[in-house]
Amino acid sequence: MPVPIANSEHVQRHYFIDWIRVIAFWLLILVHCAIPFVPFGMPLIQNADTSNTLSILLYFFHEFRLETLFLVSGAGTYFAMCKINAKRFLIERFKRLILPTIFACLTIMPVMIFFEKTHIGEFSGTFVEFYPQFFTNGAYPRGDFSWGQMWFVVYLFVFCLVSLPLLVGLKKPSAQEGMTRLQEKLSRGWGIYWYILPMLGMELALRRHFPGARDLIHDWASASQWLLYFLAGYVLISAPRLLDRIKVLRHHSLALAIVCTSLLMVLRNLPQLGLIGPLIQMSESMDYVVLSLLKVSNAWVWVLVILGYGKRHLQTNSPLLEYCNQAVYPIFILHMTVSVALSYWIVDWPSDIGLWTKYGMVSLWTFVIIMGLYHFTIRPFNLMRVLFGLKPVSTKSVDSAPLLVRQDKVSG
Repeated sequence: MPVPIANSEHVQRHYFIDWIRVIAFWLLILVHCAIPFVPFGMPLIQNADTSNTLSILLYFFHEFRLETLFLVSGAGTYFAMCKINAKRFLIERFKRLILPTIFACLTIMPVMIFFEKTHIGEFSGTFVEFYPQFFTNGAYPRGDFSWGQMWFVVYLFVFCLVSLPLLVGLKKPSAQEGMTRLQEKLSRGWGIYWYILPMLGMELALRRHFPGARDLIHDWASASQWLLYFLAGYVLISAPRLLDRIKVLRHHSLALAIVCTSLLMVLRNLPQLGLIGPLIQMSESMDYVVLSLLKVSNAWVWVLVILGYGKRHLQTNSPLLEYCNQAVYPIFILHMTVSVALSYWIVDWPSDIGLWTKYGMVSLWTFVIIMGLYHFTIRPFNLMRVLFGLKPVSTKSVDSAPLLVRQDKVSG
């Protein structure tokens, strides 16, 4: 039986979801720190030498990292909906998601774009001179205005908004009965893998028309996929039977994930080998359908691998987990600007220092700086906590934490 959504007192705490959230966001930071050291990356700062090994690793994580983040955010939304009504939920989502986005676009993103445009020679001058241009010179990358990584937060807010009628409907007893029957069916055999089918349908219907731009308006294919992961996280966290089944199938999921990743890498390299035509010419062919099936299957089974092994091995709480859950959202907001500023300086070091040393320094100092900023300038002060999406320490209400941090408990 799923946990009753309307009764927050009986919500089971899942520490493995908290661990997955923390680990996933730290891996995201390592991925973003690697961008200057792979070809054709954005942000625009690039090292003279690039690494094929890093390119392969980034490609591998790219296939499922965002899906994982949206799924755990959906799980967090479940805890939020347990504690507050729909109206208050939307107000809180605006405060915790849109307010930090506005703050970041006014203060943090201009610094990042300033370093990028200065590095590539599109701007010369001081930051004070650049700041007005950030808002008036068009959209990034041709222009200057950018919401950077905050696109993820805006998407989350939109997902909360458009799915709210469904989430409210799931609180009704009649819906709970239907969800129970559905969960019983999915928890039998290989039922959990059938979720691939709606994702494949979205991929085939939309990808050709909306290849992806991260601007919400022209990103319907990716946004629809991520919305399905967001909803999956909401449902799975309320279904112990499904979570147990995912744990049981974790070895099968890992085997399927390895097969899907291997086939996907081979098929995507076939055009370069001259064995098949460009993928754009395959849009109506069976080859394109197969490739799309592999793509959505690969992402889903890797997410199941993460959930399955996480539920098996990451079930304990600790003070470190409490602290890191609080820190996730602020360091997410800060990390791109800090890593770009460090890259601006480090990529110009002599080439004999080595690419991996440079990458290590960017990653290490990004970690040190963002954790220092969080611990000493954000965590102790309520104004800064609010601007970075955290709950003020003096508030004694039972509000949920922001979607990017743990939802069932917020420690001071």
